[in-house]
Amino acid sequence: MAPPPLPCATAGLSYPLYACDFDPNDPTTLVVAGGGGAGRSGVNNKITILTHGNQTTLTPVSEIDLSRDEDSVTCLAVGGRRDDSLLVYAGINSSAADFKRGKNDHFRVFSVSPASKAKDPSIELINKSNLFSVSHHEKYQRLVRLAAPGSTSQLVAAASGLGNEFQIALAELMHSGSVAPKLRRMVDLQNEANDIDLMRVGSANEHQLVYCSNNEIYTVDFTPGESKADFSDPTLVFELPVDDRTGLKPTIRCLRYLTATFVLALVNLPRRGGVMLNVIRLPGKKGEKGRLAATSRLPRRVVQATALATRLIGVPPAPGTKLGQAQFAIAVAGHDSSISLYTLEHQSVQAVELVWDLLPVHTIFEAHPLQITGLAFAPFIMPKETDGFVAIALASISMGNTVSAHSLPLRRIVDKKVPASKEKQATTDALNVRYALAMKGSKNAGKTVMILLAVVVLIMAVAGQALLESLGESREIFGVRKYFDQPFQIRSSVAPLSPVKATNTVADTMSITSASSASSSTLASAEIVSEFLANIQAADVDGPILLHEYAADTDIPASDQSPGDDLQADDATAQSITNKIAAVLAEEQHEGKAWEDVSSEQKELWKARLKEAGHWAEHMGEAVFKGILFGELAGVVRAAVA
Repeated sequence: MAPPPLPCATAGLSYPLYACDFDPNDPTTLVVAGGGGAGRSGVNNKITILTHGNQTTLTPVSEIDLSRDEDSVTCLAVGGRRDDSLLVYAGINSSAADFKRGKNDHFRVFSVSPASKAKDPSIELINKSNLFSVSHHEKYQRLVRLAAPGSTSQLVAAASGLGNEFQIALAELMHSGSVAPKLRRMVDLQNEANDIDLMRVGSANEHQLVYCSNNEIYTVDFTPGESKADFSDPTLVFELPVDDRTGLKPTIRCLRYLTATFVLALVNLPRRGGVMLNVIRLPGKKGEKGRLAATSRLPRRVVQATALATRLIGVPPAPGTKLGQAQFAIAVAGHDSSISLYTLEHQSVQAVELVWDLLPVHTIFEAHPLQITGLAFAPFIMPKETDGFVAIALASISMGNTVSAHSLPLRRIVDKKVPASKEKQATTDALNVRYALAMKGSKNAGKTVMILLAVVVLIMAVAGQALLESLGESREIFGVRKYFDQPFQIRSSVAPLSPVKATNTVADTMSITSASSASSSTLASAEIVSEFLANIQAADVDGPILLHEYAADTDIPASDQSPGDDLQADDATAQSITNKIAAVLAEEQHEGKAWEDVSSEQKELWKARLKEAGHWAEHMGEAVFKGILFGELAGVVRAAVA
C-alpha cells in the first residue's frame, strides 16, 4: 500500500529560481532568488520572501527587483540578525560595463526588515563587495556557505565558477560595525569546486572548510585571524574509486557536513548510471584518509541528482562536543523532478561516533514541472509537548518558476534506558526526548529481496535434483523415482523383449514368454500391445531405436545402453534362455534396417516374435514398425520356423 502524500504548499513566481534558504531562527520564513540574468530577456532578477504559515499555505510577503544589467542571483545564504533585521548574503555578478573597468562586486548583503502590523517586511541592499580577483569576464560567485555564528563573528566561504582560475574565499562577518566581509584567506584551486561546506569544529573558534572537485574531497583547517599561519594547506582526505562497470570515476555533485566527523557526498555515477549517497568518516590524524561509513543507492529510475539538503532533527551540539543519539533527514532531487527522502541514525559510544541505517523513507514524484534547482530544510525548533501535528518543512525550487514546501511529520521518542526517580522524572524525560521522522525507512527491503532470491534458487535446485533422479543421472537423495512412472527413461519406455527358450521344436520356439510373470491373456491385451510400440516411438532419446538379438550369456556393450537400461531377465527365466532381444539406442555404425528394407522372411520372423511376446497384433498392421530399426534374427529361430 502506497504511503499517503505529504502535506504540500506551492507558490508560483514570475522568474526561474536558482537559490533558496530558510531563516535559521524562524522555520516559517523562506528566502528564494533567481532571474533571467543580464540583458533584455524580459525576466527580472529578484529576491522574494515567503511565509510558510501552515501545511498548505506558502505566501510571498516581500520582493525586491534587481538590476537587469547585472547577472541573476546564483547563490544565497541567510545569516543572523542585526537590529532585528535579517541579513541575506547573495552572489550576483556586476554588469558588463563594471567588468570592463576591472570591477565585480559579486558579494551582496541584503537586509530584510521585520514585518509589522502596518506593512510587510521590506528588502534592501546594504553592501556589495569583491572577494575574487577580476581575471575573466565569465568568472562568478557560484557557491556561498555560512558556519555557525560565534560570539563576535560568523565565517563565510564563497567559491568561484568558470573563468581561468578557481578560488575559495574565506571571510569573516562581524556582528557589529560594518556588514562588509573581511577576507581572511584565499584558497587557490586546480579545478573548480563542485561544492563547499563550512563548520565550526572547536570551542576556541576553530573552523574547517571541506570542498570537492569531481572525485576528490579536501579539507582546510583554520582559525579566523590576521595571520596566515592560522590556516592549513588543503589536504586530500578522500578520493572516489574507479567505477568497475564503466572504468570511469564518479562525480561528486554535492557535499554537506553532518558532524565534525562525518560528511555526506551526493555522487553521480558515470554515463548517467545512477546516484549514490556516501557517508564518509573524515580522518582523525594527519596523513590518514577518510573511510566510507555508510552508503545507499537511489532507485535506478534516478540516473542523475541535481540538489541535496540535510538537517539534524535535534538541537546541534556545542562546538567541540560530540553529538549523541540523533537522526538526520536527507533530501535528494533527481533529474526527473522527484525528491528522495532518507534518514541516517547517529550515536556516540564513549569517544567514538557511529552512523548506521542510511535508509529511504519516502519519494515525492513530480514535485515540479521542470528541473529542481535547490532544496532546503527548515531549522528544527524543539516543539512543545502540547503541540499537535509536529513537522519539519522541506522547500524546493525549480526552473519552472515554482517553489514548494512539503511538511515532513515527526514523531516523539523518549529514551527509557535511563532510570529516574519520581521527583526527577520530568527533568529526565526532558533530557531524553528527541524527535525523528515519522516515516520509517525500508530497512529490510534489501534483505527481503535476497531472501526471496534465495528461496527461488533453492526451489530450482530441488526441482533440478528431482529431475536428475528421475532420469537416473544422480544418486537418490529425495527418493522421487518411486513416485513417478519414469516416463523419461529408456528402461520403462523401451524395455527389453523376452528371450527365446532353447529348443529344437517349432512349438517350443514360438512359446515366447515376457520377462514378467503376467499371464498371456494380459500381455495380449490391446492396452499392453499399443503401449510398448508407442513408447518406443515416443521415447525422448537422441537417435533411432534398434531391436536386435544377442546371446544370453553376453552383455550388451556399454555404448549401446542408455543410462539405467535393465536388460537382464529375472532369475527363473534366465536359466532357460539362449538368446535375448533388446531395444537399445542405435550407434552411428549399425547393421539395423528400417522396416521397409527388411526382407520378407525377417519380417515374418519379427512379427511372430513380437506377437507371441504380446507386443504386436495383426489388427495393428505394419505401420507401427515405422521409425524403428531391426537387426537380423539368429539362425536358430530361422530354422525353427522354417
